[in-house]
Amino acid sequence: MSVGKVAGPALERRGRAAAGLIAEWAAIVGADLAAHSLPEEIVFPRGSKSEGVLRLRVGGPRAVEIQHLAPQIIERINGYFGYRAVARLAFVQAPIEGRAQRAPREERAPTPGEERAIERALSGIADPDLKVALARLGRALVGRACEP
Repeated sequence: MSVGKVAGPALERRGRAAAGLIAEWAAIVGADLAAHSLPEEIVFPRGSKSEGVLRLRVGGPRAVEIQHLAPQIIERINGYFGYRAVARLAFVQAPIEGRAQRAPREERAPTPGEERAIERALSGIADPDLKVALARLGRALVGRACEP
């Protein structure tokens, strides 16, 4: 099943412009701001696809900081679109669902036995670049397997 079929209805409700923002939000505003904010929808003046108002959900005490950064955020959004899509931000102070702040995971190195198992599993792969990429993936998966 494609992502478009699953996510399509949800993204259509928010509008195509907001859908692009949601997908690229961290790249547009940076990981730190993206962890505390989420674009909800862009409301454009009737008959226009520019000079819109972006409704931005902001969580916690970072709301004041994000409000002060509004001109820079608008500039980055418009740079993403390539035209003046957003003229101002409207803030909605509410929790950012699904964005629980967790400590970064520490990966452990594979044991010698796990390393041999990875090498055995990849012994039939002829392409050296693919083999290296799959070995890296295998090590990462083994390193995370025992974590809660």
